[in-house]
Formats: sequence, structure tokens, C-alpha cells
Amino acid sequence: MFHELKYNRARHKLLKVLFLRFPKLNLENYEEKINYSETGLLYREIDSMFANKDINRELLLSELYKSKEIVQFTKPELGCFIEENNGISALSNRKYLKENRNNLIKFITLFGTIFSIMAYSFNIYNISKNNDSDSTYNKNIVNFSDNIRSLLKAEDEKDFKQISSFYADNIVKYWNSNNINKSELRLQYEKAWSISLNPKNVIVSIDQIDNYTYVLKTVFKFYDIRQEKYKTIRNSVRYVFSKKGKIIKVSNETIK
Repeated sequence: MFHELKYNRARHKLLKVLFLRFPKLNLENYEEKINYSETGLLYREIDSMFANKDINRELLLSELYKSKEIVQFTKPELGCFIEENNGISALSNRKYLKENRNNLIKFITLFGTIFSIMAYSFNIYNISKNNDSDSTYNKNIVNFSDNIRSLLKAEDEKDFKQISSFYADNIVKYWNSNNINKSELRLQYEKAWSISLNPKNVIVSIDQIDNYTYVLKTVFKFYDIRQEKYKTIRNSVRYVFSKKGKIIKVSNETIK
């Protein structure tokens, strides 16, 4: 099982690297005049990336090819780039990291069952008590990643009523504004919407910094009304939640 965990982490990392090169493509005509070595990775580059990880490239790529999440190219030499639909979807949905989480849950559940039987057989009261305490602690930890995903969906749909439900009544910081209420927040959203059309966020990652702080990385696509053209921007945004699970701070995070 741990062997597969390692390969799933490597697959997620590879998709992420391939995706960061992908925006260089013209999404409408990406098969025309492509320098694949710039929009994808050569096999030797992949070998170098995982040289110290004891990763077999064929095993690493076989699942990605099977799921049609990457596409092979042969010129100037063998390599691959991310597939526009399946590949980006797998990265955005954290497919391989979720598989790892599910496998770990199954393993922990099985281990817990075996351990409980042993504890019962030998009547190890203190160990059982500690396990119960740890279980209660883990249930109290809240992960706000899904809140952020739902917020972005509401932003894409320009649904301010739904958007406002994720924010605290008093927002300490929203980009360059400090100590604003929801009425002022609405004005900021409406100003942004007045100069853009067809917004779409593609989530690259959501990293938890601590219990209440998260960093979101996205590729944001929209039509700029003033310049009359579509734009693609890579964003990195820091969200801070209150103990009640409401957003109190939104700020720019330097992209690394």
C-alpha cells in the first residue's frame, strides 16, 4: 500500500508541473505549431525530477496514460503534456491525493479493528482510553477546503447571496480594504463583475497552513470588457477563517 501512496503523490506532483506549463498553449488551437518540450516534459526531465525518489517512470506514467490524463509526444524526443480535460480535472479534484487519503482511512480502520480486538483480549485499558481521546480530537478538527471550493463556484456564478454566506459580518481585511462589512464587500464584487464576463476558476491546489489559514492557487480565466479580450491569470490567495468558520481575511499570496 505504501508503495502506491508514493506513486500517487508523484503523479499529483507531475500533473501539477505539467499544468503550470500548459497555460502557455493556445487552448483553441493547441495542436498547431507547438514546441512540446516547452509545453510538456521530456521523459529524461521526468527521470531527473524523481531521480532521488526511487520512482520507476513506466509505473508512474502507466496509470496517467490509462486514465487519458496525459498525452505522449515524440518530437524532439519522447515526452508528455497534460490532457486538457481529464488531466486538469484530475489535478483540480486532487484525484491521486484523495485516493491516498481513502487508502489510508481503510488501512487505519483495519488496523484500528485489529488493535481493538487485541486491546479487548489483553484488557489494556489505558491504551483504549488514549485511542478514544485521539479520535475525539480528530473529529473536532474542521477542514475549510470545501468552503473555499464552494465560494469559488458561487463567484463564478456571480451569486452574491451565496458568496456572502462564507464571510463574517465584519471582515478584517479584503485585499486592499480593511474592516469592511458585507455591504462594502458587495460593492467590491459588483465593481469586478462590471468589467469582466465569463469568469472561471481552475483550482490548482488548496494548502492548509494552520487550523484557520489556507492558501489557494488557481488559474483564473475571464473576458476583460475594457480590453475586449480573454485573459488568463495565475492567482495565489490567502484565506483566514474565524473559529466560527467564516472568512475574516482575504489577501494576495506571493506565487512561489
